[in-house]
Amino acid sequence: MRRALVHLFAATPVLLGTAYAHRQAFPVRWGAFALLLAATLLGAEAAVQARSNRLVAGACVTLSLILAAALVPLTGAAILGLAVLAVALASLCVTPLLRDLAGLGEVAAFLVAGPLLVSAGYFAQSSELSSGALLASLPQGLLAASVSFASHFSHAPGEQDPMCPLLVLGESQARLLLWALPALAFLSIALDVRLLEVPAASLGALVAAPPLAWKLRSDPAASGFLLAGSVAAGLLVVAGFLAG
Repeated sequence: MRRALVHLFAATPVLLGTAYAHRQAFPVRWGAFALLLAATLLGAEAAVQARSNRLVAGACVTLSLILAAALVPLTGAAILGLAVLAVALASLCVTPLLRDLAGLGEVAAFLVAGPLLVSAGYFAQSSELSSGALLASLPQGLLAASVSFASHFSHAPGEQDPMCPLLVLGESQARLLLWALPALAFLSIALDVRLLEVPAASLGALVAAPPLAWKLRSDPAASGFLLAGSVAAGLLVVAGFLAG
């Protein structure tokens, strides 16, 4: 179940970037969309397998890069750089080094699930980059950072690296940040609507906020629940584009 959620969460920024481009009147390039989505899902599978099966993880990364290279004739060379960066960072952010090194895992999660993949989805359709797509990517990136940060609370004290964010910040500050990241994600959805970067229908994603707040209040280690809520919120933002 969690693996399915990880893949769905990885696909959401590609869907968002595609929906944003379509809203800007670019016709959907289904071939480019399919290649980028497949490359992203293989990158997500590499991330899942990185700790348990390095051979499978390496094979997934290799196939992902092949698909990214296949995008070049359709969209231009820049998309290859975006896809390669996304795959590389997605694979790195699950290693113990980045996972526990003073928040670098959260930064990597934010960049991959937010600006990189949303911009890649947009570029695959438009062959150009957009500051508006970057703004629209902020909620997804913040939710990804939230999920990554919540995972630290499930580690026993003896399993935590000395540079783990929980040890660096202290428990009270860490709990505050755990609340702040998803709060900023939902606030940025409202801001994107206010700036007309996403349609008003995407405000429906805010329904995911109360259950997440309630769950995190009682169980800060509920990264699985936060992942499911983040998937729901991201898909509701995308659904807002379809409805709007």
